[in-house]
Amino acid sequence: TYIRGRNRIDGIFVSYGIAHTVLRTGLTPFHTFFTSDHRAAYVDFSAALLFKSNAYELVRSKGRGLQLKDPRIVDVYIQFLFNQLEYHKVMEKLDRLIRIPVANWEEKDKITYEKLDRVITESMAYAERKCSKRYSTKFYWSPLLLKAVYVYRYARLRLKEFRGITVTKKTLLYHQAQASISEDKHKELDSIEKIVIFLREAKAKMKEHQKKHVELRKE
Repeated sequence: TYIRGRNRIDGIFVSYGIAHTVLRTGLTPFHTFFTSDHRAAYVDFSAALLFKSNAYELVRSKGRGLQLKDPRIVDVYIQFLFNQLEYHKVMEKLDRLIRIPVANWEEKDKITYEKLDRVITESMAYAERKCSKRYSTKFYWSPLLLKAVYVYRYARLRLKEFRGITVTKKTLLYHQAQASISEDKHKELDSIEKIVIFLREAKAKMKEHQKKHVELRKE
C-alpha cells in the first residue's frame, strides 16, 4: 500500500459487530484520485444491514434563480407571481377560507386549501424560472455599473462594425442609448484607433465599478 515499501501499512479496521455488513473492500492503484505515495483503501457496507434502511443517491442542491441583490430580477419575479396568483384567483379563494374558522372547515375546504397550496408553490416556481439566468449575479446591480457595462458593450460593437463584422443598426443604437453616449461622441469615434482607446477606457471603468459593486449598490 506504500509506493516505497513492500509491506501493507494502510488499512480499515471494522468492529466485529458490523463486520457482517461489509460487502466488499479494496485498494485503488497509485495516483488514481490524487497524487500520493499511498494507495487509497475503501470499504462498502450494506446500508440495509448497517442502518436498517436503504442508501439513497445524494443529489446536489438546486441553485436558486431568484437573486434578491438585483432589483430587476425581483421586480420580474413579483410581476410573474402576481399574474399567476391573479389568474388562478388565489387571493379571492384564500379570503373565503380565512373567514371560516379552521375548526369548522368541511372536507371541501380542506381540499381547496391543498389545491391553493399547490397552486401557490407552482406559481412561485414558475415565476422563478421566468427570471432565472437573465442577468449576471456575480456583482451587485447598480445604475453606474450597468451603464459602464453598456459603454463597454457599445465600444465592442462599434469596433466590430469598423472591422467589417455585421452589427445591426438597431443593436448599436440600443447600446448607445443605454450607455448614454451622445450622437457627437458616436460620430467622433470614426477610426479603429480612436475606438480601441475608447474601448480600453470603458473596460477599465467597468472593472473599477465591479471592484466597488457593493459600495455602488448602497448609493
